[in-house]
Amino acid sequence: MQISKSNWKQYAKGQETIRLKAAELLKAWIVKNGIEDREAFIAYAASLVDRYGEAAAAYACQMYDEIAEAENADVLPAEPAEVASISEVAEAVNGALKTSVAGLLAVRAVERLVKQAGADTMLQNAARDSAEFAWIPDGGACPFCLGIGAEGWKLASFRVASGQHADHIHASCNCEFAVRFNKGSNV
Repeated sequence: MQISKSNWKQYAKGQETIRLKAAELLKAWIVKNGIEDREAFIAYAASLVDRYGEAAAAYACQMYDEIAEAENADVLPAEPAEVASISEVAEAVNGALKTSVAGLLAVRAVERLVKQAGADTMLQNAARDSAEFAWIPDGGACPFCLGIGAEGWKLASFRVASGQHADHIHASCNCEFAVRFNKGSNV
């Protein structure tokens, strides 16, 4: 047995909603406060990554557990991945501000860091449980995501990530990592 396509689409849409809310709040902060006070800007961005990254990780745990239950996998409940640290947020924001003085790329960087928390959660739990993972492109996926998605299912391991983070996560992307415990299951 497997989860339904509608459940998967609902999950992907939920993750998108979480990311977009963080992005919307950061855009509003920029309009109100500007980006001149870099320390305050980074602190606010980090608070958004914490709050919405934790939400993305919790939602990924919920989906992971739903998939495990549907496939009758005998695994521990999913554990949320850590969200990006303040130094990771500062690095992403400062890097984005070098090329986007208006702060729009910083908004995308925060969106990416929120997405990363959900992706990390899926991959870290899959590696823990020796499950397989696949990158599932959405209907409007970029060529890069389509290429990654074409690689299909792979055994998860901690080598899949760069450090503790999932590779190839970018902003404005509705693609997600899926997991399976039984080789015959698909999302």
